[in-house]
Amino acid sequence: VDRVKHTVKLSGGEFVALNKVESVLTGSRFVERVCVFARPDKSYVVALVSAPMGGWLTAVPSDAECLADIKAVCAGKLARFEIPRVVRVLEEEWVPEDGLITPTMKNRRKQIQEHYAALLKELDYDMSAGIADA
Repeated sequence: VDRVKHTVKLSGGEFVALNKVESVLTGSRFVERVCVFARPDKSYVVALVSAPMGGWLTAVPSDAECLADIKAVCAGKLARFEIPRVVRVLEEEWVPEDGLITPTMKNRRKQIQEHYAALLKELDYDMSAGIADA
């Protein structure tokens, strides 16, 4: 279903295919580019939502507004543990020149993780603890 290194076993024993979750999340009206993170010591996933190409046309949506839309989009498509519990909407647009995505517009997960390490730690999702290479 997904690359092994993009599949993480959560604390409850469920496996999450990160690329699958990201693909479903793009069905939200707020999500064009997203990166999902999972840790084996957590029972949930978190998502960072990048600004769309050209930036936000109106005000940046709130995290709560985006999360509500994501939950509606994911209903019936993802298991409850695959639906992000925490979403952070970013004002920053990811472009290949920043090194966060490839020229073919694929996430560079490790670089995104490093770039947003402080934010992930703030969300109680510190990825630098050496627990997961998601």
